[in-house]
Amino acid sequence: MEERRQHPRFDPDTEIPGYFEVKSEVRGHFQNRERFVIKNVSLGGFNLLSNFLPTIGLEYPIYIEYGDGQQEFRVSISQSSIISLAGIDSQYLSRDIVYSIGCEIDRLTEDQKQTVMRIISRECRE
Repeated sequence: MEERRQHPRFDPDTEIPGYFEVKSEVRGHFQNRERFVIKNVSLGGFNLLSNFLPTIGLEYPIYIEYGDGQQEFRVSISQSSIISLAGIDSQYLSRDIVYSIGCEIDRLTEDQKQTVMRIISRECRE
């Protein structure tokens, strides 16, 4: 019987029940080189802070700069809202309007999963 779920089932092998707030500045950029920082992370997606406002419902490639290189993810934008009109305390983003962007990972490869797991284990609050 084929399951019809909005989101994939929780993977019990990861022992990760939800999302995690990132304590340090994990950086990345969109394909158009607009920068973002990751606010929180899960195996299902990211909450990003950026000066760029992507279109809700569209798919975007994003590139997370972590470790020795960068990892590409394909994400769908599920929500966005303004969180600051004057910028945030970040040396990576400009002092301008900052958007909170919710995005879901479309297909998670094993390499991508390992990158997310490293971010969660090394960079997130307990």
